[in-house]
Amino acid sequence: MHYQRTIIFSLSLLLVLVACGRTSTQPAVQPASQSGQIAVVHTATALVPSPTLAKKFVFDTQVAISIATELSLSPTPRPIVTFPPTPTLYPDVLSNSCEPFRGFIPRSCWFSERRNLGVHSGSKTVDQQQGRILVFNDGRAIYDTPSRIGSIKIYAVEYPIVDVYTNTTHILFNLETRQWLDPNGTPIPVTATPTATP
Repeated sequence: MHYQRTIIFSLSLLLVLVACGRTSTQPAVQPASQSGQIAVVHTATALVPSPTLAKKFVFDTQVAISIATELSLSPTPRPIVTFPPTPTLYPDVLSNSCEPFRGFIPRSCWFSERRNLGVHSGSKTVDQQQGRILVFNDGRAIYDTPSRIGSIKIYAVEYPIVDVYTNTTHILFNLETRQWLDPNGTPIPVTATPTATP
């Protein structure tokens, strides 16, 4: 809307300036008749510029009318929809450098920011043959391995399955059901019960 006003003003100013410099004695506009009709501008049929001012005036008028018509027919611009930036989520991280906790000796840990979840694997402090996993998700839960297989280390995590191993044993832990599984994915008969946080 602002652009249309600016263009119309500029074209009107151009028309006034061209009309002031006219050398022809004939009026460019026929006077309105007695019946109240609108005055008509004499226009040429071709849009070919001419060296005379009168024809230049007609040409400029036609260009102005063409531009005004194009602007009035162009669609109104729609507001641009913007969305707030999405927070950057870091990829899941598997690390061998983990924070020690009381009663726990860590060997490896895994963190998932998008799931708000962390897993530490290792062993008990007082009995290093007892494998242990700590799960952090709105608190901390401790799960001991079904048998004393030694300190465990996370090999890989394909959510919800945590793949852990020792030098001689390979087992899985399901983070959704909180169960220990054999390498084929079958639950191990002894269900691990979470130990209270020491």
